[in-house]
Amino acid sequence: MMLQAVYKIPLCVLLLASVALRPGGCNGRELTLAVFVSGRVSGVSEAQDGYTGDLDGRPFRAAVNMAVEMVNNDSAILPGYTLARLIKDSRCEAGTSVRAFIDQIFQDQIMIVGSDCSVSSEPIAELAPFWNLVQFSPLSTSPRLSARDTFGTFLRLVPSDVAVVAGIVDLMERFDWTRIAVIQQQEFIFTTIFSALQDLMNQRNITTDPREFTFNTGDSPQENVQRLVNSPTRFIFLNTYPAYALEILCQAVRSGLTHRNGYQWILFHWYPDQWWLNPPANRTYQPAVCSQSEIVSILDFAITVDHYPCVDPDTPTNVGMTRTQFQEALMARLEPEPNVDLEVVNQAHFYFDATWAAALALEGTRVELNDSVFVLEDFSTLRAASDASVTIGKALHANSLNVSFLGLSGPISFSASGERMPTTTFFQYRRDQDGSGLMFAQIGNESGFVSESEIFPLGRPVDERFVFISLPLFVIYTLLALAGIVCAFLALSVNLIFWNKKPVKLSGPILNLVIIAGIIVFFIEVILFGVDENVASRSTTDALCMTRLWLAALAFTLVMGTILVKSLRVFYIFHSTRMQLKKSEKSIENEIEKIIPDPVLLIFVGVLLLLDVVYLAFAQGFAPMKLTNIEIASTDSSLPEIIAVCQAEDAIRGDIWLIILLAYKGLLLLIGLFFAFETRKVKLRHINDTKLLGLSVVVFIVLGIALTAVGFLLEEFVDVYYGLIGIMILMGNFAVLCILFIPKLYGLWKSRGEDDVMSSDPVESSSRETVTQLNQEIEKLQNELQQLNGHAGGDLTVRGQTTL
Repeated sequence: MMLQAVYKIPLCVLLLASVALRPGGCNGRELTLAVFVSGRVSGVSEAQDGYTGDLDGRPFRAAVNMAVEMVNNDSAILPGYTLARLIKDSRCEAGTSVRAFIDQIFQDQIMIVGSDCSVSSEPIAELAPFWNLVQFSPLSTSPRLSARDTFGTFLRLVPSDVAVVAGIVDLMERFDWTRIAVIQQQEFIFTTIFSALQDLMNQRNITTDPREFTFNTGDSPQENVQRLVNSPTRFIFLNTYPAYALEILCQAVRSGLTHRNGYQWILFHWYPDQWWLNPPANRTYQPAVCSQSEIVSILDFAITVDHYPCVDPDTPTNVGMTRTQFQEALMARLEPEPNVDLEVVNQAHFYFDATWAAALALEGTRVELNDSVFVLEDFSTLRAASDASVTIGKALHANSLNVSFLGLSGPISFSASGERMPTTTFFQYRRDQDGSGLMFAQIGNESGFVSESEIFPLGRPVDERFVFISLPLFVIYTLLALAGIVCAFLALSVNLIFWNKKPVKLSGPILNLVIIAGIIVFFIEVILFGVDENVASRSTTDALCMTRLWLAALAFTLVMGTILVKSLRVFYIFHSTRMQLKKSEKSIENEIEKIIPDPVLLIFVGVLLLLDVVYLAFAQGFAPMKLTNIEIASTDSSLPEIIAVCQAEDAIRGDIWLIILLAYKGLLLLIGLFFAFETRKVKLRHINDTKLLGLSVVVFIVLGIALTAVGFLLEEFVDVYYGLIGIMILMGNFAVLCILFIPKLYGLWKSRGEDDVMSSDPVESSSRETVTQLNQEIEKLQNELQQLNGHAGGDLTVRGQTTL
């Protein structure tokens, strides 16, 4: 692969040459590090070697020298050894780095530190395992270097560029952002980042905008901005180099895609200082340019994600100095050097930490070899195939992975793949004091964020609009439901006060109480059905999903189940007395409690409730309903609209359980309708609620069909959905309340002057009936006698009246 395409040197020739040249190992008790930096390592350009670049490697060289000197002065690290270094310039070029590497291995180095540039680190990292060499790179971030099968002994002091992905996803989850647009430059580094971002977002249920926002290097990215204008996405990640990011932002600010208009831009933090001051150059098209005020307006409140580790400059470390002390000592060393690049100076501490990490790995290997026949100086790149070099090389790699210390760049430790554990930090661009420039403000890290009001003083941008039930509609229905509950309690009071009155007693007052209880639960259901995240927390509304299902099912059974068993009793009385039509209505009224007492009917209702409880418990266990956000067609072309609905995680399984429940309730309705039809001609005045019960059944059937249709067809129209379901439940239960209890009030009013209190003693009740019949017979006889006296002129009389 890269070995053949770039290096042009057969690997077997290198290996044979390295074996043939020098028989010795590391020179005496001296251990030499091969160090690679990008840029000149002396005060003058190496023009004699054909180098004409302007990269400055002198701060890196100085940092390595400081680390080596401190290691040699520390008796706890490599006692008895002297650590040396041989520094070479890789010039951030693959070919140059290969030549420098070959030169180094012939000088018998033990470990590699460098390079700072991924382009030059990759060929070195691919060659190093063949000579058992472990490489610590201070600043190479290419995702390609994570391939362990190719770069088996490579470790780095900064995380891969891909590590930024976790920070972006954490940021989106923290602020409930569920979709993002990625404007991507077609380069390996950016396509790798995008691929990793997509994988992680899929795991976290975050979506990327399906529109294509990619462009090739050298092409204009401006078309992508136009597609953004027509996109509902409000969060944009610039996955590009700074020059193209500037073009995109200049085009975007003129299209109004600013934070003040609800857009949130996310950028890399590794862009150079003041990068927006460098206008794009060498374009084949006219790049978009903008003024300082325009770039400030669009970058204001933009968020950057930094995966580089950091530590407070004055925090004590394990290397014997703070970052501030290091910077002071470094600048003192560089003071004689002309035109030192200060940006390189700010990254030099990574070279110090890489050198220190290499020394600690050597020390760990030295201790491990105390129980071996080998010592560190037995290692040799010139005898790479020897047992000593192979054994020591493996030990060096294992101990390198185990290195852990607090360095100048923060806590340093490595994963099994040689990656430094990332430390995510979030920053935000803010206007400076005079408002004409920009500065950074840290807004969070892995431990948390500052307050939301501080991050978004203009309000947190949103990427979707949640549609809730209209608050006035909810309030109106709540008041109506409360009025219904009051009416139900009035009916309950009448039922209790006139318990022994014939119009109440003969209709089953205990059963009436059960019906009233079910109606009250239905009215409560109307209120709970309107509770969403507009009036309650997400956890509360999530818990209400199953609660509403339970209440609806139980309320239906309390009302419809009780009506059903009352109809069953009348049906039974009608059929059991059909052949005894000469019996009086009063005698049937007196036998009603003997035929099917109210407690028996209550048991029937209890069985129906038990079936509900068992079924709902299984449904909740196997297909629990939870609040789920679904996107609906937007009423305009702006933000996507989201509604929260109660669904089972397995939608098909949840639908099956719900259909079975609806079918069961429908069967009860049909049975009730059958009983009502069969007893429609029964003329028992007080006992027979049958016509009223039948009318109630019809009301419930109509309600059931309408509610099912509304539930399946209008769920996306939140206000219409709630409005129709709420009004149907309210009207249905008000209707049942009126149908069943207004006739009883009328009967009580008609019998207000009569002493028709029903006795609880059946014997007394039967005696009262006998006396009444006797008095009627006596009155009839008296009338007949008067007629006879009128014809005969006699004096026939029947005296007295029978009393109990």
